[in-house]
Amino acid sequence: MNKSRDVKKIIQNTLSSGRPYPRPKDKCDVCNEPVILCWGQTMTPYWRHLSISSSSDHKPNSESFNHKFSKEIIIKYLSSGKKITFNHECEQTIINIPDRATTFKAEVRYKDCIFDIGCLDENNNLLFGIEIYHSHKTTNVKSRNVIGWVEIKSEEVLNAFDNKNLPENGITFTDCRELECCNTQFSKYTMREIGKELGYIIETGNCNGSNIVSAVMKGYYELNYYWDSNNKKDYSRNKKLWDEFLNRKKCLACGKRCETDIYRPLCLKCFKKEKNDELEIENNKISIDKDSKNNLRKQLKWLNDIEGNSHQHAKCNFCKGKTDGANNDAYSDYYDDCSNYVKQYTWWYGDKKRICTVCLDEECKKRGIDINKKVDFPSNEKVKVASKSIPLGGSVFDDDV
Repeated sequence: MNKSRDVKKIIQNTLSSGRPYPRPKDKCDVCNEPVILCWGQTMTPYWRHLSISSSSDHKPNSESFNHKFSKEIIIKYLSSGKKITFNHECEQTIINIPDRATTFKAEVRYKDCIFDIGCLDENNNLLFGIEIYHSHKTTNVKSRNVIGWVEIKSEEVLNAFDNKNLPENGITFTDCRELECCNTQFSKYTMREIGKELGYIIETGNCNGSNIVSAVMKGYYELNYYWDSNNKKDYSRNKKLWDEFLNRKKCLACGKRCETDIYRPLCLKCFKKEKNDELEIENNKISIDKDSKNNLRKQLKWLNDIEGNSHQHAKCNFCKGKTDGANNDAYSDYYDDCSNYVKQYTWWYGDKKRICTVCLDEECKKRGIDINKKVDFPSNEKVKVASKSIPLGGSVFDDDV
């Protein structure tokens, strides 16, 4: 009875997320006991002892087994006369193993490097090389580039062959080498930009009008961010960008070097802060050059004609206080720092101008004033200010203004 229950438990454990039974097996390097290939929800793939009692004092080296097993099944597959092709996502090209390759061996030396799998002709000359990538990228790339070669992920290999329904016309794997075409888009991204693209870092409260005034008054403006803990970890949605992030091995929040994965893109310190809802993203201070500052100041000369000396209860001269009041989500992007309301004035060279941050932003948009748009003024020409363009008491919410 106990034996039947044990057999049933072994079969249940080795089903491994619905994958076919019996499972691929090997022998442990330490105890020589059988180990099996498993696919979990977070660890994919990994190896463990078939017998529960054998795993009490040590665990199999999954990286070593993945690498070894991937080489063995590829050599066996190619030696049976079947085809494997490779494609590179950036170039969108198909890479084929030369037809003259008749023999396939493991650990083939070429100059000062060794290929995991060598494809040789009938005279034992190396024609093509295959590298298996698990966690460490291939070295001696320049020496390898003399002949054709590819680098493929062990997880992709194991996933393809851990299936009884292999395609009859061959298998295609992705060549994950970093070529010149790979270094054009995401390699120049900052960690902040990667975080924004992946949906973890959200840019908020960045009012164009307030940024312009800040740039003129201080010579810089700040972009504000917050961390979205509810972001879905979808690797397939932006695979290339995820690969760029994972290759950098840096925390997505603070940028410190650490081991990361798609389930925890943070260092331990930031991870603990996220769990306690205390993770904050540092604001980004952006400085502008002197010419840009002077150009923006010329474009904002109309602020000089707006009534000043704003007091505590004064309302915006444009919207008459329509934006005033706390907890108004419609204007959350315009809230003052560390508050939940819209400021009813704008500081302009020592004076509180009666224009709220919402109306300031609207007026800048109407005039085509953008923090990222450079406008060149002739040095010998003065900018004329049309005072009638903003009637005092007018509102950006009125259709006739």
